[in-house]
Amino acid sequence: MSDSLIDTQVLDQMVADTSAEVLPMLIDAFLEESATRMSEIESALTTQDVKLLEFESHTLGSTALAMGARSLGNLSRAVEAHCINGQLEQAFSKGANLPPLLIQTRDALEEHKNSL
Repeated sequence: MSDSLIDTQVLDQMVADTSAEVLPMLIDAFLEESATRMSEIESALTTQDVKLLEFESHTLGSTALAMGARSLGNLSRAVEAHCINGQLEQAFSKGANLPPLLIQTRDALEEHKNSL
């Protein structure tokens, strides 16, 4: 698993706070939620809907950071900031990088889940 994609210390803390049995359920919930968010982000990118992109990138960023997916969370937050600041070219340009990064992040989380 790529350490640059997932902060395993966050996942280890989740296990410490809950249990090893709960972490796979949390990962599955994140994967399901992030798929919904990404569908909305892809729609926002296609239609150039800055408000939708701002909302969905904020939501994805929050959940990604909570799951230790720092790269995805940080990119989502950067996209959100560009939307808020009216930097639309940067928002849509960086936003286009979210779908492939989510795929890599999902693979890394699945790998971690399967190693438990």
